[in-house]
Amino acid sequence: MLRNFHIVKILVLLIVTLQLIFITSCGIEKNELLNSKPQNIGNTMGNLMNLGFVTNNNDSIFYMAFNDPKVSLNRKNIKGDNEIISYGLCLYLNVLDEFIYYINDKDEIYKMDINGNQKTKLSNIKAAFLCVFNDTIYALGGDSDKYDKNLYSMNIDGSDFKILSNEKIGKLYIYNDKIYYNTFIDGETYLYKMNLAGKDKELIIKSTGMEDLFYIYKDNLYYLSSGGVFSINKFNISNKEYSLVNKTDGQIPNGLINGNNNFIFFKSTSPRTYYLLNLDTGELNSSIDDRFNNNVTVNGIQYRTGLYSVGNKVFFYENGQLNYMNIDGSNVEPFN
Repeated sequence: MLRNFHIVKILVLLIVTLQLIFITSCGIEKNELLNSKPQNIGNTMGNLMNLGFVTNNNDSIFYMAFNDPKVSLNRKNIKGDNEIISYGLCLYLNVLDEFIYYINDKDEIYKMDINGNQKTKLSNIKAAFLCVFNDTIYALGGDSDKYDKNLYSMNIDGSDFKILSNEKIGKLYIYNDKIYYNTFIDGETYLYKMNLAGKDKELIIKSTGMEDLFYIYKDNLYYLSSGGVFSINKFNISNKEYSLVNKTDGQIPNGLINGNNNFIFFKSTSPRTYYLLNLDTGELNSSIDDRFNNNVTVNGIQYRTGLYSVGNKVFFYENGQLNYMNIDGSNVEPFN
């Protein structure tokens, strides 16, 4: 009897081991998919600033596929199963609970379930940006022109639609239950913050050099500055002190900067170089890399894709093909 028990125990361990081998060989590991973001936000802010073509939820990656005859939204889980959810362009993917919130190629805000069903139009505005936080959708756009860049909010079912600001906002970032945004007036940049209801508005920075805000870490706002030579700077939100983080060797396309915990990663264009900046130590590593060809064309419109953070992986497009790698740029593999 004891001998039979040991045989059964060995067989169970063997089956479990084979299952683990199968999962890790057919897809990326579960710990590589784990969100580095709180679950009450639909996507990382850095991904959304890069048009939100890639995101994740639980055990699945949701991404736009551009290498098929038809553009499609796909889902791949940790077992390696890959399926088409919906055809057509989906921008600013926010996956929250069992629903996907997005902007289509007509600049309309829609939602559908994670199987591609129950497609519902949520507003009549023309939208240029979308972020879902808690049970609220925040969008930039206008009644007839998305470049009006008004800030709107609504419930996730489209109800309680309201305008929070009409200041022609450049970029939007949500951090610690505050909305940070910049606007441009007479050649100067104004950075404001307010609460999620659009109240208690406060001016944070008035600057002529700020091109783009793109990441907040440990109460420091990191932003791109021009002034002839592109550089990464930071502004401490609490004590309102500026400091230079790094001067870059080449120009940095605004849409290719992203962050993950204590790292900022980005790409310069001349030469094509992948940079990784450790925000805790200040160490900057770089590698020459010709793989990044980030432009895709859909219905005659060109979109510049970016770098996307999912767990501890960085995703990027090369001639329409989605790839992923370690955050240090090593172990590049196609994601298909």
